[in-house]
Amino acid sequence: MVQTRRYKAKSNPSIEQIEQIEQKDDSNSLQQTSTSYVNKFSPLCTLPPETFLQICKNLSPADLLSLSRTCKLFYNDLCCEDSLTIQGIWRQSRYSFMPYRKLVPPEGMSERQYVRFLLENKCHFCGRKSKSTKIYWERKVRCCAECLETRMVRCDNNKMDSQDIEPIILQILHCRWDKNGTRIYWKDQIIEKIKEIEPLSQPDRIEWGEQQYKKFKQNERELNRRNLEDNSARRQQRYERKQIIDEKLNEMMSETNENGSLIWIRAYLEKCSSLSKAYKYNRPFTERSWKILKQKLVREYCEMLDVEENEDVDFTCSDYCDYLSDLDNNNPEGKI
Repeated sequence: MVQTRRYKAKSNPSIEQIEQIEQKDDSNSLQQTSTSYVNKFSPLCTLPPETFLQICKNLSPADLLSLSRTCKLFYNDLCCEDSLTIQGIWRQSRYSFMPYRKLVPPEGMSERQYVRFLLENKCHFCGRKSKSTKIYWERKVRCCAECLETRMVRCDNNKMDSQDIEPIILQILHCRWDKNGTRIYWKDQIIEKIKEIEPLSQPDRIEWGEQQYKKFKQNERELNRRNLEDNSARRQQRYERKQIIDEKLNEMMSETNENGSLIWIRAYLEKCSSLSKAYKYNRPFTERSWKILKQKLVREYCEMLDVEENEDVDFTCSDYCDYLSDLDNNNPEGKI
């Protein structure tokens, strides 16, 4: 039996906690679009649950996320973490529309949560979506540069803020390197390990270190696989994004004035800085993305033409002045 709006399965405590956080994030959209409102305009709400889910099998991960936020009815259908059928829909959508993401979700993440984690450009700590974020698999979080800076600490010569640290602690934690080649760690992870090792005797510390190092090596292999897939995904996403942008540019180039002449010159559009920046992002390029980019392109295009026209005017005036000067030199008596 499919666990849907009619047959809501009981969730385990950990999933409930996750859903509470996500429901807070989605509360604004759910409040703005109630079930009764959607019922008036969407025939989807009148479909049997099994038919509705059959339709969902053909949707992209982004479309599934968007649909799940439309109303509580769809949220209950698509966000049932205990249903194998529901999780299968999210998994198949990821395989079909994100073929560069073949690895299974990390431990503790459902298929839906994994898709959301991959697609949403939202910082885990400050919650802002307006800033670019990066995935840090050792923490299973997305983080912006500002939040990362406040949560990482530089450790040089086994010291953290002048505090001595057991060498084994830095050997069992994943680190990164800053521009100067200094190792940087998540500060809270170091503090946690210090609290674990402090009460132990020397023999117990050795045994603890061996166990922790074994876990570290296991996690390291997993992280390497994730990072390799990230690199491959970024290349593929940029390629797909560029293809979509180029298609939109081709459509834009076909726009004409009332007299039938073309409006845009592609050479000028390709000089716009907003276009070169748009090519570099990894995020999916949506219709909304194109609307924003087109507005920027039009503004930059017009500014470029204005500058060129002013330069032409200055050049013409300069030429005319030079012409008059030549006339004066050739006719010193002022005869016409």
